[in-house]
Amino acid sequence: MKINKEIIKPFFIIIPHILSTRMIWFGDKYHVMMAYGYEILNNPLSLICITMYTIINLLQINKIKKEIFSLFSLTVLFMYEIIECFVWYIYTITGKFDFRFAVDSIRIGYVIGVITLLLPIILRYKKIKENYNKTKS
Repeated sequence: MKINKEIIKPFFIIIPHILSTRMIWFGDKYHVMMAYGYEILNNPLSLICITMYTIINLLQINKIKKEIFSLFSLTVLFMYEIIECFVWYIYTITGKFDFRFAVDSIRIGYVIGVITLLLPIILRYKKIKENYNKTKS
């Protein structure tokens, strides 16, 4: 049985990000309050984005449309994670917005998660740009 590489490739791109959710993403310096990535991604918006990315890459649709929708779902997920970085502690720890606390609470799991999500976004954007330039000329 032959496996289609075009269907499998997008999943290898998102798997490192999903694996990073098992790590601590945020926490105070005393390790009293911590948030793991899977707790942050346990949100309807992030679940919709991951599901949309998965379904779109399984569908046999126009390649350019597939790239655009995949880029959209990954970008929305990326923006959600950036916003969540600055507001996760408000209801649980400080009760107010504190930029310094938000930056100090970032852990390596979050950095790995953001990088593994940013790389596919950049690659998809470059691919869409190449395809657009090919069709334009």
